[in-house]
Amino acid sequence: MIRFGTAGNPEDFYAKSGKSALEMPEYLKTIGLNAYEYQCTFGIKITPDACEILKEKAEENGIFLSVHAPFFTDISSESEEKIKDSIGLVLKTAEISDYMGASRIVMHMGSAKYITRRKGMEITFNTVRKILRKLEENNLSHISVCPETMGKFDMMGTYDEVLELCVNFDNLIPALDFGHINSITQ
Repeated sequence: MIRFGTAGNPEDFYAKSGKSALEMPEYLKTIGLNAYEYQCTFGIKITPDACEILKEKAEENGIFLSVHAPFFTDISSESEEKIKDSIGLVLKTAEISDYMGASRIVMHMGSAKYITRRKGMEITFNTVRKILRKLEENNLSHISVCPETMGKFDMMGTYDEVLELCVNFDNLIPALDFGHINSITQ
């Protein structure tokens, strides 16, 4: 089944007196959409209780949920500390995804500003192995990780890089952002 939805809450939602992500499933159903990507853009701030409410409302309204990991996730960094923090962020995102019944995490691969793209891919492959191991250790391997295509030349995540990564791991699904793809191919 093909699903269409929003990544985050659109302006129209707020214009129609929407106040909380917990109201999004009902809103999306009224406009004929059936998917919602909950955004953890600047950190994971939703509580497990709120996740449960979002899950119930999504189920009631036929909305498929996914969660976007924080933007500062950087799985291609040469910094061991950043890698460790990023793995922790992905794991925490998986935990809240599980609470809300979301089966997919969308994440950015990270910066390519100070390294070659090939080196970035080597680091990314190693980091993904660690992420998948951590998900398995924490009984979260049913959550798929979706590396997203990016729209800036100094970021990892070209169409080819995302596909190269996804074809090499079973639990990865490409998140193809057509606006991002278009911005670096024009």
